[in-house]
Amino acid sequence: MLNSLFDEYGLNARVKPSLLALLPVIISVFIVIPALYQTIASLFGLLVACGLITLLAHLSRHRGRKIERMLLDKWGGFPSTIFLRHSDQTIDKYTKERYKNVLEKNVPDWKAPTEQDENSDHTSADIKYKSAGKWLIAQTRDTKIYNLLFKENISYGFRRNCLGIKYFGIILSLVSLILVLCKLYNSEFSILLEGKSLELSSALFSLLMLVWWIFIVSESWVKDAADSYASQLLAVCDRI
Repeated sequence: MLNSLFDEYGLNARVKPSLLALLPVIISVFIVIPALYQTIASLFGLLVACGLITLLAHLSRHRGRKIERMLLDKWGGFPSTIFLRHSDQTIDKYTKERYKNVLEKNVPDWKAPTEQDENSDHTSADIKYKSAGKWLIAQTRDTKIYNLLFKENISYGFRRNCLGIKYFGIILSLVSLILVLCKLYNSEFSILLEGKSLELSSALFSLLMLVWWIFIVSESWVKDAADSYASQLLAVCDRI
């Protein structure tokens, strides 16, 4: 059903972060309040038709773009801009020079800033590098030809949006864990907790998701994907 509503990027980068945040609660409700779960499951088609999933996708995108602006301020710009600077050593100078030569030949009215240009007017140099990045993005819209770049873009979008809704994910994982633990506490169970495998599995899953949101979903996790995407985007110069 979701595949018919969203394209590959929208489903993987926008919808899945929200569904991951909701998943522990959905499982906990299934175990703790099965009647409520059955009602929600019966209404799922209606909820999708009314745009609930679309709303969640827009929420994760909005939060992701908001956190992205904060990250860019902290990083000093998009990685694709940073990598083209003379002062950055992420890409070796020979490869970087080759990329700039290709860009100069193909981007209308574009000339690579010199090291002196960067030092004298850092802002103008970055504007030129950012412009080159936009041109490359426009040339790589065909996701079949540039499939690897597209996958890197999805990875970055997914991680960025997960970071954007991180605190929602933490809260929902914590709520689901508390729900299941309350049921275990209020029920009769032996030392071995016989017959409680579903509850224990749900509690463990919620705990794992809580740990994932707290420790894995981080700025460095997003930065790694952003750098990989930027490297692949600039590497397109070798195919032009």
